[in-house]
Amino acid sequence: MAISNIRPAASYTSHGKTVFPFNIVESEVTDSETGKKHTQYEYDEARVGGEVTREKLISAGIAARYSIEDEIATINNYLEDKVEYAVEYGEYQTVRADAKALATTAKAISPSVPVVIEK
Repeated sequence: MAISNIRPAASYTSHGKTVFPFNIVESEVTDSETGKKHTQYEYDEARVGGEVTREKLISAGIAARYSIEDEIATINNYLEDKVEYAVEYGEYQTVRADAKALATTAKAISPSVPVVIEK
């Protein structure tokens, strides 16, 4: 999760990768040193190397929250015990849905990009 005092751009390039901020949440925070209030943005970042495709963007969106190992463990835990791991699996499915929405929104913003979404 990234945090910034500046609203992130729809996409930008950083270290040779195209970065797509998504799940952007705006909040007002108080600086602990000055006591002044300011706007802060918290968001996930999907980072795609090389050509941006829908598939790569979805994978990068999921990877913003889950390592491959965590993703596999979440799925396997759910397959083993659907009751005990229902909440965890539901959270994972929400991340997948957000990543797919990111891919669709990015495509709509720039048709040359196969696909930033705010909550």
